[in-house]
Amino acid sequence: MVAASGTGVWVAAVLEQESARAGGPAQIVCDHGHDLRKGVALFRQQAQGCVETYDISHAIAAHLKAHWRDAARLQGFLQQASTTSSHFQHTDLAFLLPPRQRTKARYMAIDSHIDRAQCLIGDSNRGDFSAIGRP
Repeated sequence: MVAASGTGVWVAAVLEQESARAGGPAQIVCDHGHDLRKGVALFRQQAQGCVETYDISHAIAAHLKAHWRDAARLQGFLQQASTTSSHFQHTDLAFLLPPRQRTKARYMAIDSHIDRAQCLIGDSNRGDFSAIGRP
């Protein structure tokens, strides 16, 4: 079920409704958003055999954010990548553009920025500028 917004009480009600229809879950994997965490906790009061597991992608992103959010070099890199995008977007150097930055869940996609930077450094070290001017 997809909803634009919800509350913990709403999440618990949906879990109860779906459990009645399909049987109770053994495990619920969620991202620990406030509404989900509350809803799962409310649901588990009645479904005590159900285990809640933190989604690994979100868990890793949360750890990365805690570790890197105050790192001046990484924040400077991301800011420069964002600034560079507007300068080269409609030029022959557009192939150099970094991936579009997300404002939400940016640490879930941090690898794409780092991978792109490593590729560009490798191209530069090899003197490979063959992509310039190519559509």
